[in-house]
Amino acid sequence: MPSRGPTECWRCRHEDRRTRVARGGSFAEVPTTAAYRTPAQAGVQGTGRKPLFCLALDPRLRGGTASARRSGRPSSRFPNGRDRRCLLLRKLPSTKQRAPWSREAVIGLSLAGAYLLFTAVFWAYPFFWLAKLSVTQWRFFDEPVFTGARNLLMTLQDPQFLQSLWNVVRFLGFYLPIAFGGALVVAFGLRHVGRGKGFVALCFLLSNVSSGVALSLVFAKVFSSTGPFNTMLFDNFGVRVPWTNDPTLAMLAIALVVAWKFVGYYGLILYSGLLAIPKEIYDAARLDHAGPWTRLTRITLPMMNPQLMMVLTFAILVSFGLFTEPFIITGGGPSDSTSTPQMMIYETAFRRLQPSHAAMMSIVVALVTYGLVQLARRLFERKVVLA
Repeated sequence: MPSRGPTECWRCRHEDRRTRVARGGSFAEVPTTAAYRTPAQAGVQGTGRKPLFCLALDPRLRGGTASARRSGRPSSRFPNGRDRRCLLLRKLPSTKQRAPWSREAVIGLSLAGAYLLFTAVFWAYPFFWLAKLSVTQWRFFDEPVFTGARNLLMTLQDPQFLQSLWNVVRFLGFYLPIAFGGALVVAFGLRHVGRGKGFVALCFLLSNVSSGVALSLVFAKVFSSTGPFNTMLFDNFGVRVPWTNDPTLAMLAIALVVAWKFVGYYGLILYSGLLAIPKEIYDAARLDHAGPWTRLTRITLPMMNPQLMMVLTFAILVSFGLFTEPFIITGGGPSDSTSTPQMMIYETAFRRLQPSHAAMMSIVVALVTYGLVQLARRLFERKVVLA
C-alpha cells in the first residue's frame, strides 16, 4: 500500500525500504522514502501530523531491550529476537467499528425519534393535508373537489384579506419601536442590577408566560371609555381618549398590549448579547475618548446584531400570528382597521364554512411571513466576529 507522507524515523535516519508501522495492534508493510533529520525536514511541521519516531527511543513503549529503555538510545534488538532496526510509531485509526446498536446510539435515536414523531404528527402531516385542501373545494361534510388555482385567485382578490395584511404592516409600525425600545431598557437595566438579577429576570418573563386571553380581558377594561386610564384623564384634564373607537388609537392599544407581553422576553435576548461583548472593547473606546452615544451606536448595537435580528424575526412572526388581542379587545374594528390574517382565516373557515379558502389564506400568510423575514435578514443582518 502507498505511504501517507514520510514513514521513516527522522531521528535515527534509518532508510529501510520495508518499514513496519503499528496499525490497530497488527503490523502492515509499507514502503518508505528518504530519511529526514528534523520534523520540518520530514514535512510534518504545521500539517497537524505527528513526526515518526523509533519505537526503541521511547522507554514507555513496548518492545526494545532493557538497556535501551534505561538509556533511551535506539536499539535494533527487540524481545522477540527479530531485527527491526526502525519500527516506527505512527498510530493509525483502529479498524474496530462501534456496535450499530450501542447504548449511546439507542439513547440518541430515542430522543431524536420523539421529536421527529411530534414534528411528523403535528407539523408535517397537517401541512401536506393543508396544501392538498387548498386546491380543492370542501365544506366539512361533502367530498373534496379539485378546483386548481381558484382558491388562490379568490384570496388575492379578497379586499378584506388584503386589508388584514395591511393592518399587520400598520401594527409593525407601532409595535417594533415600542418592543425594541422596551427590550433595550430591560437589557441595559439588567446589566446594572447587582443582587437578585435572576429574580428580576424571572419577573420580566411572567407576562410572557401569562394567558393571552386573561391579559386581553384586563387591558380591554383598562382601555374602555369607563376604564381606569380614561377615568384618570377625565378627572385631571377633563378628556377621554377613544382607544377602541379610533382606527389609529385602537391599533396602538393592541401594540401596547402585545409589547407589554413580549418586551421582557426580548429584553433577556438582548441582555445575552450584551454579556457576549468583551469589556476590553469598551476600555479601548474610552481610551480613544468615545462618548456614550458613540459606544452605543458604533460598538454595542453593531455587536448585538444577531440578537437584534432574532428579536426582529420573533416580532414579525408574532405580528402575522396575532389573533387573541384584537379579537377580544376590538373584535377587528372599527371598520376592520384592526382585523388580522388569523382572524380572517378563522372567520372564513368556521363562520363562512369555507375551509379550503381558509387553507389557501394560511399558505399565503406563511409565504408572506417567510418573505418578509428573509428580506429583513438581507437588509439588516451582519456577521459579527469576536476575535
